[in-house]
Amino acid sequence: MLDEKMVDYCEIICCNCTINPLFDEFKLEIDDLDDYPKINVVGYGEEDIFICENCDFELEPLDMYFESNENYQHAIELTTTSIANVLSEKIEHCSHCAGKELEYYEYRAGKEKIPYTSHGQDIYDFLCEYNVPEEFHEEVMNKLRCSSCGYGEEMHPKHNPDGGYFCYSDRIYTAQEISEFWGFEEELIQIAQIYGIEISANMIDNFIEYCSNNPMLAFNHELSKLIFVVLKKVLADEQRVLKRESGVLLFRGRKRVKDSSKYKIEELGMPPLGMSSHGRYNLVGTSVLYLSDDREGIPYEIEPKKNEVVDIAIYQVKQTLTLFNVDEIFRDFSIYISKENEESKTVKRNYLFTNFLASACNEIGFDGIYYKGAGEKSYNNIALFEKAISKVQGKEFVETVEFKAIYHHNQFKVLY
Repeated sequence: MLDEKMVDYCEIICCNCTINPLFDEFKLEIDDLDDYPKINVVGYGEEDIFICENCDFELEPLDMYFESNENYQHAIELTTTSIANVLSEKIEHCSHCAGKELEYYEYRAGKEKIPYTSHGQDIYDFLCEYNVPEEFHEEVMNKLRCSSCGYGEEMHPKHNPDGGYFCYSDRIYTAQEISEFWGFEEELIQIAQIYGIEISANMIDNFIEYCSNNPMLAFNHELSKLIFVVLKKVLADEQRVLKRESGVLLFRGRKRVKDSSKYKIEELGMPPLGMSSHGRYNLVGTSVLYLSDDREGIPYEIEPKKNEVVDIAIYQVKQTLTLFNVDEIFRDFSIYISKENEESKTVKRNYLFTNFLASACNEIGFDGIYYKGAGEKSYNNIALFEKAISKVQGKEFVETVEFKAIYHHNQFKVLY
């Protein structure tokens, strides 16, 4: 009798060993699927015995299952499509768009035995990093789509002649990797051309080298004079200048050990003259006030440790701030400078151009620099110049927040 009941359900495939682990890994719900798969549920008091042909486990009441392989395949199709949609959002560029030049350079560098650190990640490693089981690699891979160029859609001779499906050897790239490869030279050249000013890549490279050897004499270089002209034209161009009006709230944070004294509002202001270290927008000993437009961005900027808390001061804009929006002028420029500077020298070479940019903006009449934050949250920072401090006012109350920091794939993350 037992065998007869089991024969009736020989095609049963349970969700516990098939789609449930995928749903848990990618935080999916049934409502996330494009259609509802046909799923059955074991009821209480069932006389029949349900054995999964995939894992050989006996199902319990409320366990979900597919009563046929056809229903199972339909559910897998819907699930892998949703997984591919999630992963496609992480593909900012690929081998078929901005990655082409990087791969060609890598090929030439290898052929000519030039040292070169490879960028990007191949599709196989990408799928493994996000824990896609190998048995579903092909199904997910055929549904991936590049957010930049759209590659991953089926090729059509008229509507999509450059289409095609990803394969293991294709590579994906982040916007940061593309930006780091090209640097910011192209953007500076293009914005200068808008105002009828010619700047060459060689001139920029020479300027960086000159600043490295003569950091206090940057203004003597021919490029500095051209940059001054560009910045003055930007300041006069209302469509390119960023304003922060009265009433806007900004945030400043400092980390401290949990059992140490809480910072006072005056200790969360601009560092005293001569005391500051070398920063992106300030030279050694000179001060700017680094602020964020979102308190949740602060831990990504100062990276508190497990035994530390963050004291946060709130500043309110009292007079309109005129800011140089570095990412509007130099597209995604902050990606170029947001990477942690690991130089141990007092004067850091990677900060020299941004230091000059800040000094020039300050001299011309801007109140500060507006730039993207370094973390995964959507926020921006302001490097406020000393002359503009009177335009903001700190509130007396200082908030203490404990952020839980974790490190995943060598990246700093914050749990709230």
